[in-house]
Amino acid sequence: MMEIKDFLEVFAIAWAGFFAFQMTLRIFYNFSSMIGLSCIQGVISTIFGLFMIIFSNYAASISFQFIAQYYEAGLLSTTSTSWDMFLCTNLIILLVFLLSGGRPAQLLPSHVACPGAFAREYVVVDNRGMTPSPSMKQHVQKIGMKRGCHHCGKFTDSYISDHIPPTVLHNDKQFRQHLYPQCKECSLFQGGKLSKSFKVSNFSQKGIISYPWKMRKWLFWMPYYLLIEYFFDASENVRKSNCSGFVIAFWNLFV
Repeated sequence: MMEIKDFLEVFAIAWAGFFAFQMTLRIFYNFSSMIGLSCIQGVISTIFGLFMIIFSNYAASISFQFIAQYYEAGLLSTTSTSWDMFLCTNLIILLVFLLSGGRPAQLLPSHVACPGAFAREYVVVDNRGMTPSPSMKQHVQKIGMKRGCHHCGKFTDSYISDHIPPTVLHNDKQFRQHLYPQCKECSLFQGGKLSKSFKVSNFSQKGIISYPWKMRKWLFWMPYYLLIEYFFDASENVRKSNCSGFVIAFWNLFV
């Protein structure tokens, strides 16, 4: 049975893992921004986002384990991270990430001419003049209060109705534009980048919006492998069988 002292030790050292998880994600985010990789690259963005989660989880787990063993923190001092356990925790953290509303591509920067990393809902421009009606603007405000700016995720008191694709690039008038909530800062940045000569090209830094890191519930990290290891059974053999059993059960959900 875990005592109060053990629980406090887990909680305190888990912050180190949480910090390592966040910092590793941020490093990959900055790298993707440098090479012009954003959330609009489809499968590539999704694969890179999954890699970010897996590698960041590994960095967080190693940090947690190292600190626990270095300070000989009670029940944490014998914690080990086998590949079997690492696979198990990755499945858990991916499941938590997806069920809490996260999308892998959402971990990458946004592009000024496309739906942003935080874009989930939109309003269809249903008038020929393409000017948002009061009711459309009101709907956009409601989406913004719920989702934040579609480019940077920032929550604010008032949102600008951002036309996607941007009006300056909207050549096919048969295709209706969509309205997304946008903060003032992203709107100013977007306005400074867009022109009739602007071209949406893959892997280009020109249209990348690099925003301050926004905390979301799907970015939460905790030592899942520790929970598996100590909330099942203290026996090494039983721990391995429990972890393997979890992996098999998780796999069976999709086959």
